[in-house]
Amino acid sequence: MTDPGQSTLPAARRWQLPAVFARVGFIWILLLLTLCGGSLSSPQFLSVDNLFNVLLASAVLGCLVLAQSVVLLIGKFDLSTEANMIFVAILGALLMAQPAGTAALVGGGFGLAWPLAIVAMIAMAAFIGLINGLLVVKVGMNGFMATLAISIMLGGAALVLAEGRTLFDIPSAFRWVGSAKIGPAPVAALFLLLLFAMAHVVLARTTFGRRLYAVGSNRDAARASGINVDWVEISAFVICGALSGVAAFLLVGRLGTAFGRHLEWRVVPVAGGGSDRWRQPVRRTRYGSRNARRPADNLSDQQRHESSLDPVQHDTNRVWSSNSTRCFC
Repeated sequence: MTDPGQSTLPAARRWQLPAVFARVGFIWILLLLTLCGGSLSSPQFLSVDNLFNVLLASAVLGCLVLAQSVVLLIGKFDLSTEANMIFVAILGALLMAQPAGTAALVGGGFGLAWPLAIVAMIAMAAFIGLINGLLVVKVGMNGFMATLAISIMLGGAALVLAEGRTLFDIPSAFRWVGSAKIGPAPVAALFLLLLFAMAHVVLARTTFGRRLYAVGSNRDAARASGINVDWVEISAFVICGALSGVAAFLLVGRLGTAFGRHLEWRVVPVAGGGSDRWRQPVRRTRYGSRNARRPADNLSDQQRHESSLDPVQHDTNRVWSSNSTRCFC
């Protein structure tokens, strides 16, 4: 009997290019090719200082990628992550500005302490994510149109708040995470690695992470298993918004300024990062398999007729696959 954990591909096909991509992961192969190409172009590319500089430059983008990945796991997407980040960055700068500071509005800033400003930034970004979730999940709007509309509105609001100017007067304590270093390592890069580690633990080791995979794999099957699908999807949008707020915190901390112009970043995490094709929790789900067959498919015509007369039995036939090993309830 074949071990379920072993590959069923013939030995000759295991080392063909598509099979290698499936086993190793395209993202790791792409990373290896990038490192090889960079080292050939410059001998200093693989130096410690340069690698840390790359991580520092990618810290903000990495937060946006992580934010978008959470929404992609449930089969949705959010086009407002960048505009959300820019808007809350402007908001945070205005909250911390002194009433007569250079970053003030016509009536002046608010002079809020920087820890409270960070909380307000993340809370506002999460609230914007909540609005996106309610529009997509509860109202039933198309995710592309809803999040694109929110993105346009936030971009205009950021320009209005900043009055088209670049805002300064950012406290040095607020900038520490985005600009400081511990030895040769930038704090922002270490902070990004910590975020990715926390995301891995949540997605791979918690019930909420498994529910994200289950909802993204099949919403109807997840709902039949007892998962509150709407709550999971709205939570994913809220987390996406909160991570956009964290990205704004890192952006303002690194640049020392806030501005209302879009950076024209297009975050599309693919090639394993936002895909659930090779994720172990999906293979273990009770209702997440796309190839699972309903028990009703094997019933005779008489049995289908009898089950249709019994509402309880008819509802039971909606449950997928008896080959279950784990439940998300």
